[in-house]
Amino acid sequence: MKRIFFDTETTGLWTNPTLPLDKQPFIVELGVIVCDQNYNIEEEWSALVKPPIPMPIEASKISGITDENLLHAQSFAQVLPELRLRFLGATTMLAHYAVFDFMMLQFELRRLGQEFYFPWCSEIIDTRDHLKESLEKAANRLLGPQPAQAHRALDDCRLLRDTFLKHIRG
Repeated sequence: MKRIFFDTETTGLWTNPTLPLDKQPFIVELGVIVCDQNYNIEEEWSALVKPPIPMPIEASKISGITDENLLHAQSFAQVLPELRLRFLGATTMLAHYAVFDFMMLQFELRRLGQEFYFPWCSEIIDTRDHLKESLEKAANRLLGPQPAQAHRALDDCRLLRDTFLKHIRG
């Protein structure tokens, strides 16, 4: 049984999933931690993703990701095979505010006509339902004060895994 901690960084927040795909935000970074059934790390993977629009300043302030960082990044279509490999055989995806990351992945897959060809996990756990607060607050409460940092996908996956494990194991 393989478990995936998953996070995205994006060009913005979605407000209405019924808007056309060209009006939805784009993924600019993917982060994945692949774990075994006991949450032991088997692999960490991340990729910057070049969106078809310039990186909005507001989003850049949150993630620290700039157009310059994305200059040589691959498109979502180009990183999709690597992402699929990480999800292949995974039964559980864990994310903090999972509906956001799930919808962002859905938007990108729908743009490519690939939403039905992705190895979706049979279970999605929104860790926000367990932790009942922001990841930063939960991490500070459970792990002690955390250094201030920009939101980056793999760093957030690491913090989420550590915080979630502390929460469920005590």
